Amino acid sequence: MPSSTSSSDPARNWSILRSFLRALLLVAVPGFVTAEIGFRLAGISFPELGYPDRERGWKLRPGAQGWIKGENPEGVYVTINQDGLRDREHELTKKPGVFRVAVLGNSYTEALVVPLEKTYWAVAQRQMNQCRPPWIREVEFINFGVGGYGPAQELITLRSRVWKYRPDAVLLAMVPTHDIR
Repeated sequence: MPSSTSSSDPARNWSILRSFLRALLLVAVPGFVTAEIGFRLAGISFPELGYPDRERGWKLRPGAQGWIKGENPEGVYVTINQDGLRDREHELTKKPGVFRVAVLGNSYTEALVVPLEKTYWAVAQRQMNQCRPPWIREVEFINFGVGGYGPAQELITLRSRVWKYRPDAVLLAMVPTHDIR
């Protein structure tokens, strides 16, 4: 004998769902607004540094900037240069006597939680400039690292972006725990 339950009444189910969604919005929206205000008052922000890219999935937004507070309690003010690199501005044309190194990698290379001058590639550039051979006037590193990139995206970056800078060497920074697998 068929039983008549309220769960089989589509109009009643829709009415219950609408009431639930209305109540959820009345609670969630003020909660999100309060949280956003709290984050801003505390100086915590999440700048939009990246955006979708057809070739690589995502890339850094040229000219983006903002404070990153994470592992570094003081926070780091991050700027993305006009070519979409977490680095200072670089000329496409290499000056005579410059040995240029392109650095590819993931978040370790992008280094959003580290001040620019303390990134491993900036430290390597300073150290190499202190011991360069006499025929090299300057060693210049250019950072192409983007958080979350793997070898396939780094290869696409190499082919589509790195070669226009005419590097003398390419450093591919890999983390064995997640880049190789």
